[in-house]
Amino acid sequence: MITPIGTTGGGRGRTRAMAVMLLAVGALAAGCGTASVSPVSAGAQPSSPAAGAATSSGTQSASAAPGSTGSSGTPASAGASGSPAAPATPVPTVSGGTVPAGEVACVGWPASAPTGSLPASFVPVSVERCLDGAETIPGKGLWSTATLERADGGLAALLSALRQPSEGHSDHICPALAMIPPALVLTSATGQQLIPRLPVSSCGLTQSRVVVALDGLHWNTVSVRLIAQISAAAAPTVTGSPRTLQSGAAQPQ
Repeated sequence: MITPIGTTGGGRGRTRAMAVMLLAVGALAAGCGTASVSPVSAGAQPSSPAAGAATSSGTQSASAAPGSTGSSGTPASAGASGSPAAPATPVPTVSGGTVPAGEVACVGWPASAPTGSLPASFVPVSVERCLDGAETIPGKGLWSTATLERADGGLAALLSALRQPSEGHSDHICPALAMIPPALVLTSATGQQLIPRLPVSSCGLTQSRVVVALDGLHWNTVSVRLIAQISAAAAPTVTGSPRTLQSGAAQPQ
């Protein structure tokens, strides 16, 4: 310790105290006073990478634990696949009486649509047909029906077949059969409708290319009309009648 010249005893004590303070400040500056640093507050982020990794790992393990829930409170395993499928739309079924000869029996058939050859300027986007047949209705028996079906798209082959000319009558022998021509109506993108005149073979039958093109379309049922009942519904079959039980294997005595 260096004592300043000309100081007294009391000044010497004050000088010693100042020297101790200077030594303490020097020690702190040199790194000797790190032990007195106050701890990090609770809201501060950890400065150690290892601590941060541990926190991240812990968070991930908690979120992947079984039974965890998302932000909406639903289980994490629940997804779109667990939602119930939408019920299928039932096909309208209408009961009706007999249909006058020459009229199309299907419900919703546009009887007022014009009939003619398919011009090149008419571009349909869908086709509907009316099919006469028979169908078993649950609880009602077997009925003669008129079913309206519609196909959307894929009409190129059908349009090509409809634009073919009819064949002239020939003298060769035709098969002894008759075919009811299919009832068709075409609809364009603007809503215009046309009942096309079907090209026929030399025997007066609808050309086979038209039939093949119709069979190649994907049809959706639009409506079903019940025209007349063919047979009543069968009585329910009851199993386990006494006669059946008696004819079974003998029971042990």
